[in-house]
Amino acid sequence: MKFSIYIALRYFFSKKNKNAINIITGISVAAFAFTVAATVIILSGFNGFSELISKQISLISPHLEITPKLGKTFDKHEIDLTKYSEIQFISEVLEENVLLRADDKQKIAVLKGVDTVYKHLSCIDTIVHRGHYLSPKDEFPSIILSYGVMSELNVAVEYLEAVSVWVPNSKPLNVNNPQASFNDTVMIAVGALSVDAEFDSKYAMTDIAAVRELTGKAENEVSALEIKLKSDADIESLKSVLVKKYGKNFHIKNNIEQNETIYRVMRSEKTVTFLILIFVIILAAFSIVGAVSMLIIEKKENIQTLQNLGASRRVIMQVFLISGMVIAVGGGFVGLSIGGLISRGQETYGWLKFPTSGSFIVEAYPVEIQISDFLYVTFGFVFAGFFTALYPVLRMKRMFFSNR
Repeated sequence: MKFSIYIALRYFFSKKNKNAINIITGISVAAFAFTVAATVIILSGFNGFSELISKQISLISPHLEITPKLGKTFDKHEIDLTKYSEIQFISEVLEENVLLRADDKQKIAVLKGVDTVYKHLSCIDTIVHRGHYLSPKDEFPSIILSYGVMSELNVAVEYLEAVSVWVPNSKPLNVNNPQASFNDTVMIAVGALSVDAEFDSKYAMTDIAAVRELTGKAENEVSALEIKLKSDADIESLKSVLVKKYGKNFHIKNNIEQNETIYRVMRSEKTVTFLILIFVIILAAFSIVGAVSMLIIEKKENIQTLQNLGASRRVIMQVFLISGMVIAVGGGFVGLSIGGLISRGQETYGWLKFPTSGSFIVEAYPVEIQISDFLYVTFGFVFAGFFTALYPVLRMKRMFFSNR
């Protein structure tokens, strides 16, 4: 094997008689390096966006959420959480589907009513990027809009524009006066925030007392109890205890389970992206077929010489297989280095900025390097390089060794 590697490296680095072989070999190495570097950069960028979304979700999602299995609301006194020392904050939430109107624009949304404890539980006041969070100092009933809802209503929260909130009541529909079948109120848009695509497309937030007054719900009715635990608490342990006691009638979910769809979509998107990029690497690997085939043709006399010196068929085939692998592995590791350096530079210095400053959660494109990506990409280009180098070597077997 050492002899095969030695000869293969001599063939790779030595000056070829035909300049076309040098050009094809260089193109093969460059193609591998470029595609591998692009794969690393794209996956690192995908990781950055996924991590950004996860951080945004964690800012608004509680450690544990309790919701009813039947119906939209429940009596908060059905669940006693006072004896659990691990719990730091408990927030009451009341949600209702509403119609929001601003001038001639309207939007079906989910109005989430929260209490004063909610900002301590979710840190949501820190991700209100325009305007301000709900405050007792506001002179009028106030509402916070997600970016998607704000955009569809064409509301500028900086100017404290009015938003009408409509919700169906329990009265029968009056055809002559449809408005009588709705409860409505006017709120002032004081802030806007962005969490993720799903949240941004449908949510608005206000004080829970305003939602109760608008919907006619009782003081003890809630849609969910959201829980924040102390820093040293075991989330899964407390969840197991609560499921055992209240799991028959209530859903008790941790942070990931509350956003299961988003996390599943992110995992699926990354898997599909990785497979597409590996396919591109495989396409680039086909350049090795030409490079190794040309090398075999040029070294035809050397093959005969090696046979005369007693080199076995297996050793000679190994020489050219290793030559192809040198192209794949060499180009691949060059690509890993380039992709890693560019990704690290973007992660550290934020070279590539978003085009409009101040309109996004972050100023530069987020990037996060994960060692697992490097391992998967390495396996991908080694696998692709091996099988594309193997093809011309097997053809060589039929050309030179058919009678042996």
